[in-house]
Amino acid sequence: MAAHTLEKTVERLVAVHEVQQVMGKYEYYLECGMGEEIVGLFAAKTPGVTANIGDWGVFKGIDGVRRLFVGIIAGMMKQPGCLAEADLTTPVIEIAGDGSTAKAVWLSPGFETTRDPRTNEVRAGWCWTKYACDFVKEDGEWKLWHWNNFLTFFSEYDKGWKEGGEHYTRHKGEELAFPPELAPDGPPLHRHMPYSPDSAPQLLPAFPTPYETYDGSQDWIDPTRPCLG
Repeated sequence: MAAHTLEKTVERLVAVHEVQQVMGKYEYYLECGMGEEIVGLFAAKTPGVTANIGDWGVFKGIDGVRRLFVGIIAGMMKQPGCLAEADLTTPVIEIAGDGSTAKAVWLSPGFETTRDPRTNEVRAGWCWTKYACDFVKEDGEWKLWHWNNFLTFFSEYDKGWKEGGEHYTRHKGEELAFPPELAPDGPPLHRHMPYSPDSAPQLLPAFPTPYETYDGSQDWIDPTRPCLG
């Protein structure tokens, strides 16, 4: 193997490791409601930063990321009795041929205890999601660029996912609402398709395939429907 090819291979392997490290740090920060630290994992200088979660909507730019992770999620997770642990499994990570960006997906099984929005009682449940994210290398460090979280299912601890609710933020059938100062910047970028006994599974998100240069589109995540961003 030529020296320059070996060097490029090593660089790509290191990049895969560093991208995994970013997402690992995210999960540890999430458990403790460390919102500002999560914000620090996102690109601060690269335009087009987004955080899109389920059917909540899209939060744009660092200010939007801060609203989501500091104003909403950390606000929930810092309440007494709350805990969220989510694992990262089955990664598919593709580093761009030019070495400046990356695309990646993970399955993420986990559990959560949060406060019921109606009764304020601690509510325990299983929460399985998937991540589909773009990363960009900024000042020599890998940073989150486009963060997307897809709900697979949420079910209360004593129920199966067939009987599960929508999510800990609301009860099944209820509309999700945010205070105006914490509202998302737009509708969800991608389809929201949690488990249903009435529908067949789909490849959402899709896993990335090798590419040379990032073209700015998140269409790779759901090839059947263009990203709304």
